[in-house]
Amino acid sequence: MTFKKFFYTTLLLSACFITVTVSFNIYMNEYGLFGSAKGKSIKIWDNERTSKYLLSYNYIPANFEGILIGPSVSDNLDTKKISGYKIYNASLNGGNISELKYIVENIIHNGNLKFIIVCLYPYITKDHGRKTSYINQKEYWSSLGSMQTLKFYGHKISALFGFSHDVYNDYGYNNIKLLAEKSTATKQPIIKIDNVAITKLTLNQVEFIDGIAYNELLELINLSRKRGVKIFGFYYPYFMANYDEKRFKTYKEKIDKIFDKNDLIWNLNDDEHLAFRCDLSNYYDGKHLSREGANYLVREINDKLDMFYRRQQTFAK
Repeated sequence: MTFKKFFYTTLLLSACFITVTVSFNIYMNEYGLFGSAKGKSIKIWDNERTSKYLLSYNYIPANFEGILIGPSVSDNLDTKKISGYKIYNASLNGGNISELKYIVENIIHNGNLKFIIVCLYPYITKDHGRKTSYINQKEYWSSLGSMQTLKFYGHKISALFGFSHDVYNDYGYNNIKLLAEKSTATKQPIIKIDNVAITKLTLNQVEFIDGIAYNELLELINLSRKRGVKIFGFYYPYFMANYDEKRFKTYKEKIDKIFDKNDLIWNLNDDEHLAFRCDLSNYYDGKHLSREGANYLVREINDKLDMFYRRQQTFAK
């Protein structure tokens, strides 16, 4: 075979391989990017950041009326259990407001979002900027064929055949931390608050608010208002042994300034929720919620939504 013939044969085979790969990925449409995503059920199999970013283009806007955003502490809230509302959990494990903003802006611009629920926890505003290169427009076209796509199918096949854990559902719920719910926290020294035995843990609670991150959260809330998106938010409940009231109030006072009287914001660190926050069984590591704790918070969110929309219906009459 001459070099010229070899070159053109190689070129033809390469073109065929690329065509087949791209066609296969468009057909599979694992992120719902192409065509109508209405009524589809799409789970995450690999790389939460890339997946939720790509799902924000079409799948989430087409199928959900509301979203929940926050860092890892809200990532394990199963919004599929919230009755009467279709809410996607767009939280990110280790995510800050810069990363969350990419996802939310996509959803707002590409759909008719009705409301947003913000988990207010210091982690999302302690720094700014993307922590990885995964949330990037290039990922859109990379979904048609790349090493990341190959890795995706590897993880999906592994989970489907039981070789690894299936940790997400089609509502964005991340169950990875609850799979290992046996906490070593119960081995820690016990202290008492209001005669309730709880564990004293040493965790780095960071209440520092980065200026750029603060402005990004403000920009996101303003965009939501401009587009007619109702804003809900809750201050995440601290395990009582790790709660510093003075630091929390300083944090809350500044964050409160972002919201106005039309927003529904509630504080889960008040006296009403003291018993919950003193119960170590609601936290599997003293910070993230256990399965029982997560279910409790999901019910709290459901109650707040019901209360608001029932009141709106009453006023409308």
